[in-house]
This record gives sequence, C-alpha cells and structure tokens, in this order.
Amino acid sequence: MKSVKRAFAQTSYGQVHYRFSGDPSSPPVILFHESALSGQIYEHALPFLRKHFFAVSPDTPGYGDSEPPEAPLGIPEYAARLLSFVRELGLKPTSLVDCHTGASIAVEVAAQAPSLVHKLVLMGVALYTEEERKEMLAIR
Repeated sequence: MKSVKRAFAQTSYGQVHYRFSGDPSSPPVILFHESALSGQIYEHALPFLRKHFFAVSPDTPGYGDSEPPEAPLGIPEYAARLLSFVRELGLKPTSLVDCHTGASIAVEVAAQAPSLVHKLVLMGVALYTEEERKEMLAIR
C-alpha cells in the first residue's frame, strides 16, 4: 500500500525494521506482532489508523527484517529492545495495540517504562499460573 512506508531504526541492540503510516506529529500508536510473524500482519490496518495516529509496526528482533539477537530472549529482553526502538523514534506518550506474544511484550514495556505508555490494547494475552507455565515449557 502506498501510504505505508518502511524504515530501519538503529538501536543500541541492533537494527529494528518497521512499517509506518501517518503524520509523525499525530499521537503515536505502536502495534507489536505475535511470534513467529512480523509487523507485516498490520500492513492493511496502518492506512486506516493513519487518519488519527502515527501508526508504527516494528518487527520484533529476530523476526521479519529486524536484526536477530545473539542469543534467545525472554519477554523482558524483547521488551527492552522494543523500548529502545520506541525511544529511538522519540515516541511518547505512546499507545500500544498488541496481539499474543506482542501483548506480553507490551505489558512488559509498560512495566519497564510506565511514563512512556499512554494506553494498552491487548488481544490474546496468555495468563498462566506458574505451574501451567512450567508444564507448557516442559512440552517443548
């Protein structure tokens, strides 16, 4: 779509590829994707969001065209990397709209930088007890 542009942001953790649409002076909304997809899943939504927001959809490090991490990461580490991306773009206060893994990352971003996050819209959040989490990890 012509109204969606692509770029890379250089962070202290490496390059993050992202798609964006809208006026950078509009309120920002960032859409984090689920694993193992990329920000491309929001490509058709970005032009609609541009009417009211500066809409940004980054590829999580190691997915899409973003630089992969040197070792496997947990949610807190992914959040730190995407928080670095948000800060690199100078976006604040920011609304986060996120799905599945992206929702977990968004919650952690909000925990790491509460003054940066204006709103959270979460879909498909995994809420497991510690016992359920251990069982899920044992299956892998």
